Amino acid sequence: MDSFFFSAYSFQIRARERLNLPPYKGSTLRGGMGQMLQRMVCRRRGQSCEECLVSVRCPYALIFKNPLPAGRTPF
Repeated sequence: MDSFFFSAYSFQIRARERLNLPPYKGSTLRGGMGQMLQRMVCRRRGQSCEECLVSVRCPYALIFKNPLPAGRTPF
């Protein structure tokens, strides 16, 4: 690996009205952010990321659909 870039972001969100979130709030928020990012950047709506020719440069696919290298485990 010639270079490695890392960025850390912090943000706060505030609900406009009362919310009832499930026990796994992190998964819910990640899913919501993923859906919004996909809506903003996807050029091939209705096509899966695996079939899309631009997925190698797509911000959504790089963050949410990036496969593990061969032989690696998630943790």
